[in-house]
Formats: sequence, structure tokens, C-alpha cells
Amino acid sequence: MSTRILVWRNAAVAVVAGCLFLVVLLGARAVIFSPPVPDITPPGLVAPSRRTTYITEPLRADGSVNYLAALNQRCSKGVTPDDNASVLIWQALGPGPHAEATRSAFFKAIGIPMPAENGDYFISTAQFARQQHDTEGGGEVSIEEQARQAEEIDDQLDSATTRAWAAEEFPLVAAWLVVNKKPLALLIEATRRSRRFDPLVVLHDVSGQLLTVDLPMATESRSVARALAARAMLRLKKGQIEEAWQDLLATHRLAHLVAQGDMFVEWLVGNTIKRQAFAAQRAILQDSEPSPKQIESMREDLGKLPQFPGVVDKLNIGDRFTCLDSLYSVACEMSGRTAFGKQTDPILQKVLRFVGRSRVDWELVFTRINSWWDREIAACRLPVRTARKAALDELDREFEERTRQANDLKQSVTTAFDSSRVVSERMADVLIALFAPAALAACDVEERGNMELDLTKVAFALAHFRAEHGAYPEKLELLVPKYITTVPEDV
Repeated sequence: MSTRILVWRNAAVAVVAGCLFLVVLLGARAVIFSPPVPDITPPGLVAPSRRTTYITEPLRADGSVNYLAALNQRCSKGVTPDDNASVLIWQALGPGPHAEATRSAFFKAIGIPMPAENGDYFISTAQFARQQHDTEGGGEVSIEEQARQAEEIDDQLDSATTRAWAAEEFPLVAAWLVVNKKPLALLIEATRRSRRFDPLVVLHDVSGQLLTVDLPMATESRSVARALAARAMLRLKKGQIEEAWQDLLATHRLAHLVAQGDMFVEWLVGNTIKRQAFAAQRAILQDSEPSPKQIESMREDLGKLPQFPGVVDKLNIGDRFTCLDSLYSVACEMSGRTAFGKQTDPILQKVLRFVGRSRVDWELVFTRINSWWDREIAACRLPVRTARKAALDELDREFEERTRQANDLKQSVTTAFDSSRVVSERMADVLIALFAPAALAACDVEERGNMELDLTKVAFALAHFRAEHGAYPEKLELLVPKYITTVPEDV
């Protein structure tokens, strides 16, 4: 059972603790100490509809919405092994990043044989540190020593990805790039494909799995992006400006591919990679002297970058589906449809099931939660930033109040024996407090990424102006309209 659901159970204690306390005082021992109530809940604990489950198909055998299958259907639509970047990416990375139990299902879903266990694959800094020690004949090396050596390489990478550098300055990074030369070539070829589909696979297809699903692309792509940026800066030091630029364009393409996934984590990693590429591209102007023709070509490449996927769709689909999938699992446990984990106290289990079956209207709970998501997403879609921030700030204030109420033990005791509607609304508020998206923070991250693009375009426009006029303009407006269409505003 996932950590997040266990955290939810701790919060749920605040809602039902009063019920437990009063039931004991009233001598209702039959409720607590009697055998579990037979499962009489009808199939489909919550009737699928736009109001409750947001989507109505595909369904599992028990009538619940299969959100994991829905995400796989969305992301795989129109993707073939011939245009799926993941086919080449995993040939370059190998099978290692995937959990052994789900490897076979993963590669079957993308339509290729499972890569061999050993091969000329891209290796992480941690793997490289271990190989270096083995090559030097050092024998067994402790995990702590491996971590220290990998950390040393990562520290060097912090500088090697943002400025021009020579191999003798960061010899470990240079050696790491040499080892990864062949897989990096295959990874660059993969980024020239326009689509990416990585299936979400689990051992047991039951509700609540989206919280624990493996996202190896989000993990592995960050290391690949750092390698490309570091190699670009190494090439820049050698005067290989065009080669450096091509590495950074591949980094941009990788960022777009990673962000194609529906999960917010994938978008966040893709956005981080994109901003890393922008920082390295600006370093080209700082640490080298590209010709006016080269600068003009670079400006054209920046203008051709495809629109980066929006964060709102990730919140509305990936995060919302994960929330509803997890909440359905919680509802099933409280209603006796599935078994609680061993960590839950047996008496608390009985009380939770008593409340879940007799006091909670799950249709109302899910309707209220979906309504909250609708409000969050509607606020995120407001086109004017000031209006969007005001709407999200208001939701944050309401969110904080709901959180305060969820932790108010006195109110929980009172609510526990109130009407079914009040209990259900309170239950929904507890769950919203745990699963509501950090929409304002996500929108701020997106806007910072957009500003990185604007700043990088301005930097190259200034460099182009200087190359043609011998000096920078006195004001940015002089760049319009030849070098930029408008002077961007700082949001």
C-alpha cells in the first residue's frame, strides 16, 4: 500500500476518532468487536459519470473506472514502434531502469523485445563511479564510497553544464562522456522522433495503483540531459560551436518528449531539462564568438521550437486521475470491498468501515471532490495572470480553511454523528486537503519556463545586433522589429 494512502489514514483518524470515542462510551461494543460485516456493497461503489469519476470508461470488472488504462489509451493513440522515441531511448538505456517484475509487460506494450541485460548502454554517474573503481583494481568498494565518487562527478557537472570547460578541468566528467558516446548518439537519434509512449504498467490492476506507478523516463532523462549539456560545453571550449548547438537542440527535443506524458512529474522534469538547455545556450554567447550567420541560424532554431506542453492539462488529467484512482481505493477499503493494510489498527479498521458503509455517501464525496478540481482547473485556465493568481489565491485560502477544519478534533467529534450529508462533505474536505493540486506553484513554474525562452531569444537578438553594429543597442526597443517582434514583459 502506498505511503500517501497511509498518510491519508492518519488524517482520517481526525474525522472518525470522535466516532470511535463516543461509540465506546455508549457501549456499542457490537459495532467494534463483532465480526466484519459481509460485503454487500453493489458493484461500482461510485457510479461512473462526469460528476463523480470524470471519465466513464474503460471500466474494470467491478464497475470502477480504470484510470491507468485510460492514461495508456490516451498516450498511445496514433503512436507506432516506428515513430515512438521510447523504442530507441530504451535501446540506449537498456532494461535496468525498469522494475524486474514489470519489464516484460512494459516492452511488450511498446512493441519491442526486451533489451539484453548487458549491453553498451548509457550509464549514470553512480554506475560510472563503480566501474572506475573496478577498472583500477580496487576490489570491493563500499556503497558510501561509490556515492561519494558519484557526488563528486555530479558536483563537477553543475559547472560543466553551464559554461565552457576543458577535459583536464573536469577529467571525471570527460571520461564519463567518452564511455557514453555510443548510447548518446542513439539517444540523439531518438529525439528526432516526434512522439513518445511509455506504458504505465503494474503487477496487479487494481484501483490506487497510479500513486505507485514507475516513471523511469522521468528519472533517466535528467541524467541524459546533463550529459548532452556537458558535452555541448566541452565542444564549445574546443571551438566546435555548431556541434555544441546541435547537442542543445537535442536536449530541447528530449525535454518535449518527456513532457508529452500525462503525469505532472513528467512535465516537471521536461520543464527542468528545457530550462537547462536555455542556460547552456546563453553560455554559448558568453563563452564564444559565434559569427553573425551562426547567430542568425541559432535565432531561427529558437523560433522553431515547438510549443511546450501546458501544465494545466497535466494537472487536469494526470493529477486528477491519480487523485480519483487513489480515493476510490480508500473508499473501497472503508466500505469493506478490499482489505486494509497490516499497519492499520484492527479497531480503527472496524470503525472506518462502520463510518464508510453507514455514514458516508460516496457519490456525494466524489462529486464534491470533482467539483473542487473543476474550480482549480478553471482558475488555471484564466488567460490573464493577475486574474488567475487572484482566483488561485482564493482557492488556497479556502483550502487552508478546509485543512484547519480537517485537523479540528472537536469539530470531528461533533461531525461524526451528524447527518450523512455533513459527514460525507467533511470526508470530502479531508480528502481534498490531502490530494488537491499545488496549482498556483505549478503555474508559476510554467511561467518561469516561458520567461527563460523569452530571455534566451532576447540574448540572441542582442548578440545578433552587436555582431552587425559593433555594439549593443541603448534600449531593447531598438531590437524591434528586425531581431524580435516585441520586447517581452516580465510576468
